[in-house]
Amino acid sequence: MSKILTLSTKNKNYPIYLKRIPNHPDIIYIRGNLDALLQPAIAIVGSRAMTIYGEKACKKIVSELVQQGFTIVSGLATGIDATAHRTALDLGGSTIAVLAHGLKLENTFPTEHQALAERIINHDGLLLSEYPPPTVARRFHFPARNRIIAALCLGTVVVEAREKSGALITARHALENNREVFAIPGPIFSSRARGVNKLLRDGAVLVESATDILNELPIESKLNAIKLAQTATFTDEQQKIINLMNDGFSKPDKISEMLQITTASLASNLTELEIKGIVRRNIDYSYSLSL
Repeated sequence: MSKILTLSTKNKNYPIYLKRIPNHPDIIYIRGNLDALLQPAIAIVGSRAMTIYGEKACKKIVSELVQQGFTIVSGLATGIDATAHRTALDLGGSTIAVLAHGLKLENTFPTEHQALAERIINHDGLLLSEYPPPTVARRFHFPARNRIIAALCLGTVVVEAREKSGALITARHALENNREVFAIPGPIFSSRARGVNKLLRDGAVLVESATDILNELPIESKLNAIKLAQTATFTDEQQKIINLMNDGFSKPDKISEMLQITTASLASNLTELEIKGIVRRNIDYSYSLSL
């Protein structure tokens, strides 16, 4: 059985896209295959009380995404979450479960998913939590962990959701962090479709197959950015620039002033970071992180 590892934001293996959200945890705990964090990921979330339609839709989309090389991220909850994890594992794919409790297996919630949690870490998947290993699940942990699910992924797919649903919280976090939101349309007579259908009315991308997801994402550039961001090494100056951008600073003159470096030095660093796919230049000549 794999050991529980602790990663701080100073650790090079801490997920760079998680670090970029304003309310990221300073420390995370992981158990399983660390390389799962290096792969492009899509979150699959939805109702705990899934319908037969929801189950079939979830399996179809997950199967197609796994075939395209995506890691599947979800929250180990009953229903859509567990179906997404199991489908990925059944196909030999990678999956990450973000938990609302510590990583001691006896704390697994729901308790009947302990075997699923063990299967994930024994088959090249990963368990991840912001809570110390002995922590048990609390009600307020669940909405908090949803921000991590969204942050780790290029996009979030909502399969089924009522009007007030944790899956919609994950979708909101995805939007706030400049990630894509996808929704599988549901029957107009189903209460579990009201949340996803509202997302569609509000502009989420309608998904009938993984092709709809692939068409929406500039996959090659984003996948390259992920690999570079996770494996690239930065100078101290470049890391400070990235940290400032993560805190919302985008104007070169302000960044130069705060770091007390010359505009020429800043321009050289920004060019190198742009080539690596870490930052992008905006139309107003400000800069921002690529994802």
